[in-house]
Amino acid sequence: MTKTWKKKKLKASTILNNFLIITALLINYSCTRYISYQEKVKSNQIQFGAMTCEQSYTQKSDVYLGSGGNTDLFKEYKQKYKLNFFDSVISYSYFQQYLRPDIISPSTRVQIFISYNGKIHYAEGVSSNNQLSSPLFYILEEIKKKLNIKNTSSPLLKELFPVARVEKDFALFLKQKKDFLAGLAGQDSAVRNFYFKGENVLTPNESYPNQETSDYLGKFSKNTTDYQTIFEEIDLNNSKNIRLCSNFSAKEDKDYFSLKEELPQNIRHHHFGITFANGDFFLALLSQGEVTSNFTKTPLLLSNNAPRSPWCFYIESKEQNGPPSFALVTSVGQKNTHQVLQAFLRDNLNKPINNFLDRLTDNRFIFISPPLRILSEYLNEEENLDQLEKVPFKHLGISIQQIPIYYQNRVGEIIGIIKRSNFQSFYFDGRSEDRYMTCPVVRAINQ
Repeated sequence: MTKTWKKKKLKASTILNNFLIITALLINYSCTRYISYQEKVKSNQIQFGAMTCEQSYTQKSDVYLGSGGNTDLFKEYKQKYKLNFFDSVISYSYFQQYLRPDIISPSTRVQIFISYNGKIHYAEGVSSNNQLSSPLFYILEEIKKKLNIKNTSSPLLKELFPVARVEKDFALFLKQKKDFLAGLAGQDSAVRNFYFKGENVLTPNESYPNQETSDYLGKFSKNTTDYQTIFEEIDLNNSKNIRLCSNFSAKEDKDYFSLKEELPQNIRHHHFGITFANGDFFLALLSQGEVTSNFTKTPLLLSNNAPRSPWCFYIESKEQNGPPSFALVTSVGQKNTHQVLQAFLRDNLNKPINNFLDRLTDNRFIFISPPLRILSEYLNEEENLDQLEKVPFKHLGISIQQIPIYYQNRVGEIIGIIKRSNFQSFYFDGRSEDRYMTCPVVRAINQ
């Protein structure tokens, strides 16, 4: 009995060992295949700023900056109707209005960069009242006149609305403002019909409630003259220019970490754009202050006007028989956007444009007050001190050891456009999880 039991045990043990050996071999083979596949995939990709693009993107094509699958929807829509540049700009803007009525509203501050027929223009506008009019579409209409763009026509966007999905940034806003929005919804059915499904606000990737969205999109007056506006050409061909910036630019070292321009934490941003293979591009920066009410009979939310986002053109030497290469850089974070951009430029002004984007993922920190403190992406105290010693902070009148440092995983956000003789695309630093961009021309990056 005992011998028989031992033989059975030995046989079972042998079978188990063989099974484990075979399983291990299979796992090892699978892992080897997977690692080999990953290495192959990695070798066929190229890192561009904070995103990875397949090598198959070898032809010049249009590039879109937006969020999530909604940008893919518009890309298909544009191709279906064969929209030209300005038709695409208008249609994409209306689509973004539908996706973000919490930011694109009558009280929005709008900043636009547009390159058309080889010339770059900057336009900015904000309404001085809360009429049912849109700075975004007013400015687009003015751009059309000033650039002598002929009559445009765009097909209806209604086919996009039923398949559009709620984006993460928008859903986060709704979650944070649910009680406030519920109060508005009790007074205006348009707010309830757009932002709510039942008693709950919309969540990421949900479809929007069915409604006649074109009704409120069509109500905007484009003829209102009560705007504060800027419209100017950006001249990059002046040999004296290394950079052209908005009027935030620091004149002395101490100004790089000035606190006087600190932005309130309740400023929110949205941005989108299109670049065309022929060199035309459009980038819209939109900002909205703390929401205070809604415009009756629409889901559009009103706020106190937001301050402008700082920007700079970093210009490389002019190439032979061609336009200069440049990087347009702007900071669109919530806190001290001017400081984030100034520090980035200060560290990168001597870098070639090819290497300019390599620094997008560098850790950052900023001074904010009151009370005076530092928000830093550096985890290590020693690293913090090493970096802070390079910064002219003495004008703050306090020892660096006396300033509390708080860790924050994302400090600011930098986006922009880079243009070379044979390449043009958007870029962003990847700190926003919901940021999306179609891939640029890989061939040109390697040159």
